Amino acid sequence: MSMLGVFVLCVVSPGLIHVDKDATGGEDGSSWANAYVDLQDAFSQAGDDTFPDYDPAACEVWVADGTYKTSPCSTCSDGDKQQSFALIDGVGIYGKFVGNETARSQRGAATTPETILTGLIGVASPSTAYHVVTAGSGVTSTAALDGFTIKKGKANGSSGDLDKGGGILIEGSPHLEGLSIKENYAKNGGGVYIKSGNPTFTDCAFIDNDADNGSGGGSGAGVYVASGGSGSLAFLRCNFNNNASLDHGGGVYVASSGGTEAEPHFTNCLFYRNDADKEDNSTRGGAIYTNRKMILLNCTLAKNWAGENNGGGGIYNTGDDADSILRNCILWRNEGGGTHNGEADQIAIAGGADVDAFESCIEDLDTLDESGHNNTPDNPLFQNFDSDNYVLKSDNCGGGTCDSSAVDDGEDDYCDDECDEDGDLNKATRKIDLEPNGEQVDMGALETQSG
Repeated sequence: MSMLGVFVLCVVSPGLIHVDKDATGGEDGSSWANAYVDLQDAFSQAGDDTFPDYDPAACEVWVADGTYKTSPCSTCSDGDKQQSFALIDGVGIYGKFVGNETARSQRGAATTPETILTGLIGVASPSTAYHVVTAGSGVTSTAALDGFTIKKGKANGSSGDLDKGGGILIEGSPHLEGLSIKENYAKNGGGVYIKSGNPTFTDCAFIDNDADNGSGGGSGAGVYVASGGSGSLAFLRCNFNNNASLDHGGGVYVASSGGTEAEPHFTNCLFYRNDADKEDNSTRGGAIYTNRKMILLNCTLAKNWAGENNGGGGIYNTGDDADSILRNCILWRNEGGGTHNGEADQIAIAGGADVDAFESCIEDLDTLDESGHNNTPDNPLFQNFDSDNYVLKSDNCGGGTCDSSAVDDGEDDYCDDECDEDGDLNKATRKIDLEPNGEQVDMGALETQSG
């Protein structure tokens, strides 16, 4: 889902606030020349009615490339560490500007440096913020955060939620797009902790986040889903890699819901090299540990690790409410206990859970090899598995039968709407017809483009 049409009235002042850390003008946010240099001033103008320049009409903030701290403190107090960039209902915050654009569509060129929101604060005495970004319970989908790198939050506090969501702590339902959430730390939910609400994530990357409670535990290094409203939690074209938990769910941990809370939906997502502490023989769910139903559509999970033998190096699915569904997915070379010699190393099913897989490639396929589901245990043949290139090979495609068991072997009817309309994980065209078998969509997160 794109938010491009939500804030169309904000392209002229009033309503549009500019931020550029290198600006030298009047610092009132009215233009690039007069941009605020402190991003928190823009948040105050848009959302704090006690701020001298408060603008109730503000609905977009444009932020030029550079690094922005949650607090300007030099020697930081605990109160300074509790400051975050708190999202505002009805306001879109957009990064990846150079600082001369007149339309939002002009931003985001590949050569534009990152716009970084950092939890690294302090000058005389360096410190870290507990959360870089927060979204309170009153934040709805009219709030957007788009085009930022969010890094170096450290939720290691001992009270309230100060130990959750080093990158982002969520209690509402914002739309999050084009974010790189990396190098954050928390006891649970190093990158993101979803306490409640129905946030949506589009084109986001969760990289090198850690979950460590200091006592040999810590789950959901990339994302921890504690609760959520009704309906679903949507992850579209998201990449989870190199996240590490000391307990379950290296990439994602989904807590039990009692059957009443939101189902995570992952579409065109890639999970690789996520680690649920492979050195501990009791940990489970290298990529995902879920206690509730989830739906994976055209996702690839490869080279993820859990410590327990048959502990779901890819997915650990457990509980009476965890009747998950996989469609057009690939689970390959995920390891539990250092091996990949059984289906349960790819996906382990326990605790009364029931999983249905359709048109999917699952290494060492066994219990999920159900009649009419058209699953396969055959090697999907990635272009360069060792280098983490998970596009499928196109050998012998184009008039014949592709060597890959996963090219054109998904089910087209599953991949419609958002799975198809904006393309695969890399926004490349879906449903490229490379062999004459009636179907066109590939299994997995990435579509092979030519034979």
